[in-house]
Amino acid sequence: MVVYTGGSASVFYDYESTFGTAVATDKPFGLNQKVTSLSVQTNRMNFNKLGQVETTAFAFGQQQGSVGIGFVFDDNVSHNIFESIYGADTNGTSPFTYPANLGQGNAPTTMVTGSNSRSLTTEIAVQVGTNHKLRKLSGCVVNSIGLSTSIGQPVNGTIDMSFGKEVSSTIDGSGAITLQSAQTQAGNPYTFAHGHFKVHDGSQLTEIGEIQDCDINWVGSFQSCSAGWDGNGDCGVTDTYATSCSEDDGPWWGSDDCNFSQSQVTQRCK
Repeated sequence: MVVYTGGSASVFYDYESTFGTAVATDKPFGLNQKVTSLSVQTNRMNFNKLGQVETTAFAFGQQQGSVGIGFVFDDNVSHNIFESIYGADTNGTSPFTYPANLGQGNAPTTMVTGSNSRSLTTEIAVQVGTNHKLRKLSGCVVNSIGLSTSIGQPVNGTIDMSFGKEVSSTIDGSGAITLQSAQTQAGNPYTFAHGHFKVHDGSQLTEIGEIQDCDINWVGSFQSCSAGWDGNGDCGVTDTYATSCSEDDGPWWGSDDCNFSQSQVTQRCK
């Protein structure tokens, strides 16, 4: 019996120009990459013969897929993954800034396409002797990005994604995979020696203290407002809220609580 160890494997990704349309992948997430989880659920429904347990037909419901990636942050390519939540960096060189053009408390509200796309194609390949196994996932949406480290340790990263569909799955393909070492994009690993915790007081960053370890998570929360807003923004940011609205950490600046005609500090859809 053969046990697949994954000793020769690779993981690459790239941003899609159109959501769910697979593209060629050549970007690594960082160093020491590994797939921590991968699952696909098709929600198959069985239709049995009348009065029997024998299945005569079946159908598939909604497909749901998820994939988890672990890696070590490097000084060259790992920053690219933040584009999936905040949008593309406009600086173009180090130091890279995310979000690039967003105000405090703002975030992209649409799954934009083209050069500002936020969905990924992820390709996972394992070499098995002279053959290989390959799975290509399109329409990957990043749910969260994690960063954790402590003094004397590397800066470890985690990514949790949902994906729309599995474009292709090669079980025993001939030939060799693209090895991780074939891509020279990955740089030097980040390690943690010391850190400072600072908060912004409204005019500048003020140091509160030093830290020995940290665990940070960025969560991408996609809000859907299918009905109710009469405004001209994604969620009616500049006009009337037709059903109900709620105050969130600040007063409304409009004509009244639920029928504002000007701007507001923050807003929330129900």
